Amino acid sequence: MFDQLIREGGIVAVKGLGGYHLAGDARNEATVARLRKNKLRYEKPFAVMMRDIETVKRFCRLDAAEEALLRCAEKPIVLLQKRESCAVARETAPGCTRLGVMLPYTPLHCLIMEKNDLLIMTSANRCDCPTIYDDDEAMATLFDLAEAVLTHDRKIVRRMDDSVCLVGAGRRRLIRRARGYTPVPLPLKGGSGVVLALGAQQKNTFCLAMGEKAFLSAHLGDLDEPENERFHESEIQSYLRLFDARPEAIVRDLHPDYVSTRIAGRFKNRLPIYQIQHHHAHFASVLAEHQLTGNAIGLIFDGTGYGEDGTLWGGEALWGDITGTERFGHMLQAPLLGGEAAIREPWRMALAMLSISCGKAAAMDHFQEYGDQAGLLLQAGERRINAPLTSGAGRLFDAVAALTGVRTETTYEGQAAIELEQVIDDGAGGSYGFEIIREEGRLIFDWRQLIRDLVRDLGKGCSRGAMAARFHRAVVQLLVDLSLLARKEYACSRVVLSGGVFQNAYLLDHGFAGLQRKGFTVYANEKVPANDGGISYGQAAAVSRLIGMNHDPLRVRNREMDGGDR
Repeated sequence: MFDQLIREGGIVAVKGLGGYHLAGDARNEATVARLRKNKLRYEKPFAVMMRDIETVKRFCRLDAAEEALLRCAEKPIVLLQKRESCAVARETAPGCTRLGVMLPYTPLHCLIMEKNDLLIMTSANRCDCPTIYDDDEAMATLFDLAEAVLTHDRKIVRRMDDSVCLVGAGRRRLIRRARGYTPVPLPLKGGSGVVLALGAQQKNTFCLAMGEKAFLSAHLGDLDEPENERFHESEIQSYLRLFDARPEAIVRDLHPDYVSTRIAGRFKNRLPIYQIQHHHAHFASVLAEHQLTGNAIGLIFDGTGYGEDGTLWGGEALWGDITGTERFGHMLQAPLLGGEAAIREPWRMALAMLSISCGKAAAMDHFQEYGDQAGLLLQAGERRINAPLTSGAGRLFDAVAALTGVRTETTYEGQAAIELEQVIDDGAGGSYGFEIIREEGRLIFDWRQLIRDLVRDLGKGCSRGAMAARFHRAVVQLLVDLSLLARKEYACSRVVLSGGVFQNAYLLDHGFAGLQRKGFTVYANEKVPANDGGISYGQAAAVSRLIGMNHDPLRVRNREMDGGDR
């Protein structure tokens, strides 16, 4: 029955280990299109399940490290380069040269893959909602998404997504830490007390720290979605019961509007509530994972995170240790035209940066198809109306993707940057560059000449691949130049790379190589995600170390009150 439905283009919900999947023929364009419509997931890539390693090699390039990951007991989804002859439906991973691949990991999977070498195997949910795992809910809702449900009588106790990883700079890098990896404890050298860290808004996880061990939750999703918020709270209670834990301190992000901030507020007057700045948490997550003590240089590049000055940070150079940092540099700021809409529509970021670099007239001319809207956005930006300033490195990637025509609007987080990486033509020569200037004792990574050079290349008719390569090389060189300047200032040769931008395999491979050639020891996330899925671990690491230092309870509480809510 299953095989017949798949051959006829049907969609079948299959019970897995941590929830149900939706399975379908990954070669059938019509099936993939219908699956996207049912899930309301219009462009974000689907994962596929392949029968065995021999099948994987037919569709994807595979090195020894990637093969080991596919074969390992945790059985994560591994992001692999597709072969040019890869016969997977184009809409399975539109705009991507990589494919998320996993091998069968339950007896039921093994049975259904005996007669199917390749199936889409994506979570059974609608976009951004938690995966369905309860049998009663499955029977009540899954027939809206699939023609049939294939189940069994073994109860799923805890919802759990599939883990996702890639190989970067020769090491496994988890992008989503879930099935197979949680709740395996992570190290917290020098940690003390019981700390509950609530994480970020996107790709949320929480972390329960107990002494020198940290129990990071599985990926919970974006807390903008009410169902994920409820899932977040129920999982916290589950962890507290599982580990018989009574928190002594709560940690949250600085952002006043995060759901996790509101949740932290419920503990007010009962427990000390610490605030750890978003990019310091990224930095601390790497130090904790690698059990590093002492100071390091931190290059933390992501989309946006709430900064200590109330602006949106995201392209940061930090100096410090696990308990605290100073910001010695950042990307040149630009306005988010229209607020969060600029994250979903990268052309707005390109409009802002082009106007700053080449003038308003040039920006209006380049984006003339947006007509009056572009002009109104620029006017609003000049008056700082719904146009907060950001130093986000991810926003620069968005702008370059829009200027080169790779992606002007997005349907999922990071799409523009992902697709920009995919089009790199590494055979094309040349590089753009950043000017590093010093203002008021801080380094500013000035991208204005980079934008002007890119526009010049556009006028020459250069390919997207060449421009993408030149941009990525400029970012790699920026990492090296900043590290050299920091080493001169701080006499330190340890560099930490973190933030969602460092899910980019090109930047990891070339960044590590470039920095190591200059004598730096480089560290990046491996066991926890470099994206916001690792924030809670960094939060917990920082606060548990503070508690483990020679602070009496009063001093610890005063530190929170001095730096907390005002």
